[in-house]
Amino acid sequence: MPKARPQQESTTTTTLPSPDTEIIPLGTGSSTPSKHRNVSATLIRIPSLNSSYLLDCGEGTLGQLRRALGPQQTSSVLSTLRLIVISHLHADHHLGTLSLLLARDSLSNSLPPPPPLSISCISRYRNMLRELSQAHNFAFHTLLFPNCPPTSPRDVDHAPAALLHPSSSLASVTRIPVPTAGAPTPPTSAYPPA
Repeated sequence: MPKARPQQESTTTTTLPSPDTEIIPLGTGSSTPSKHRNVSATLIRIPSLNSSYLLDCGEGTLGQLRRALGPQQTSSVLSTLRLIVISHLHADHHLGTLSLLLARDSLSNSLPPPPPLSISCISRYRNMLRELSQAHNFAFHTLLFPNCPPTSPRDVDHAPAALLHPSSSLASVTRIPVPTAGAPTPPTSAYPPA
């Protein structure tokens, strides 16, 4: 006699709070950009929130945006960009930021102006961007750095909503500290308290 089949569990389908969310890998190559495999960058677009987020910004990211989306959609992404996360300071994760900032700044004459842009990074990267702003015309003074606020003596691993601009629509940004050669291991947990 055949065994009875177990009853199938009922499945519940839930949708994202913003079901129009898109995740677009712009680069999955390592260290060397090319036309077909750019270095690290992932775009998250949420049109219903009029928001875009970029996880890493390797060299050539702006070109990949233009190839993937065309000039009009690229301008739309730049004008709705709320946050760039720089995971670490290897060049293939951040060298595209300057060209992206310059392109975004060229939209500053448009109406409405782009929302405030936050960059989640360590203070060394913020300082590098400050120096670059002296040679390149982008609005450094309008950028927000939630993980390395000027009032904090050290970088912040967990930036709650209070450190983010309200237009970011984010609850927090958490960075996992990665010790570099010769640097002491950070003493605190990167995760927010439960």
